[in-house]
Amino acid sequence: MNILKGLLNEAAQNVFGPSTALMWSKQISTFADFVYFSLTTLSGLQTLGEEYTGIIQVDDTATATPNWQQRLLMVVCHTLVPMLIERTFTKLENLLSQGQISQLSSSSQDFLLQSLPKLKYILVTFHHLHLSVFYLSHTFHTISKRISGVHYTKYFRNIPDGDGRFHMLGFVQMAQNLIMLSLQMYGLYKDFKRIQSRDSELLSIQKSNSNFEMQEMHLSEKQMVCSLCLEKRTHSSATPCGHLFCYYCIHNWIETKSECPLCRQAIDPREIIVLRNL
Repeated sequence: MNILKGLLNEAAQNVFGPSTALMWSKQISTFADFVYFSLTTLSGLQTLGEEYTGIIQVDDTATATPNWQQRLLMVVCHTLVPMLIERTFTKLENLLSQGQISQLSSSSQDFLLQSLPKLKYILVTFHHLHLSVFYLSHTFHTISKRISGVHYTKYFRNIPDGDGRFHMLGFVQMAQNLIMLSLQMYGLYKDFKRIQSRDSELLSIQKSNSNFEMQEMHLSEKQMVCSLCLEKRTHSSATPCGHLFCYYCIHNWIETKSECPLCRQAIDPREIIVLRNL
């Protein structure tokens, strides 16, 4: 398989140039895997590793080889699906970092963006856990084989199936991966609680600002009231002492008393100033 990957990389460099071949190196590697398994597994032949260890693929009955639908599903899940998952994560990360998913709130986008590395690690940990189960049960070597229902069986038995070393390795690896999985899940929970706490603080601040604006509005409405007619001022007019009244109210007042109704300071009608836009 490594030889095939090397040949494809060399061909890509000769045709498209080194920079393009380097940029598409992962896709070339995936294509090489797909070609290799298409020429072996998909064609009903053993891989070099299967031939060397003396094992063959069988279906759930363990009496027949898998049909072509099972083999195709296994090859696609083993080669193409991991690449699609990786590209999906990359695309999602770019969209979230640019805030282009309008269907989600900003807090949800922040949580997903922070959680993507942990989710990737959790997927890798699940893969390792599945391998631990294989060491213990000797059934499905990969997740793609479990999905397609393809088993391995030996046609010569030079190594016992229940080798204790594999059981010990399976227990140790499973314990390690369960601990790592728990830590990552706890990290996701902490991220969620932190985002939730931040949203609660923002909501509290917005509520406080709204109450403050309402109080300001109520206060400004009270300040717009004329002290003489107790209604909203019309044609606001200022006395020399700085008090505000309706134009007609203050003039009617000083016809009887030439003083400010509030502070009793003497007022000349010519000193009253009409204020515009107030």
